[in-house]
Parts: sequence; C-alpha cells; structure tokens
Amino acid sequence: MGRKNKRGTNPRDSRGRYTKINKTKIDFSKLDSHSLKNLKKYYNISNNKFTSYKELAILIAEKFHQQKVDENQVIRNFLIAIKTLI
Repeated sequence: MGRKNKRGTNPRDSRGRYTKINKTKIDFSKLDSHSLKNLKKYYNISNNKFTSYKELAILIAEKFHQQKVDENQVIRNFLIAIKTLI
C-alpha cells in the first residue's frame, strides 16, 4: 500500500499519485441462493422480512456486522475486567 496524505484520507501509490479507494460491490445476480438460505437459517431470519435475495443479503450483512460489534464489545469488557483485577 502507498502512503497516506496529511489528512489520512486518500492513499498514494509508489509514485506519490493519489489513488481511489475501491469499495466492495456485490453482484447480486451471481449470489448463490442456497448459501443465502443457509445463512438465513444460521441468523434465524424469518421469511416475511425480505422480498428479494438482494434484501436478504443486505440483512445478513447487517446481522454479521452486529455480531462482530458484539464480539468486540465482549472482548473490550473482558479486558476492562482484567485491568480491574490487576
């Protein structure tokens, strides 16, 4: 990766030129419906909360992000508890 400018927003390549940050895009036409159905079961999502596979994929992404936030909060609270014991 290249360097960042003073504001830290735009990365630069090896020649010092600014480069664009590519955001991840999902091609919903290539999603495997079987995988989405398995993830729907894993996250306990009922059938009436979405009307298309695109909406289901967005809902699963939100659940995944929420799970990661919860894990980070548990780790942070665990570290705080350790500091209070020491």
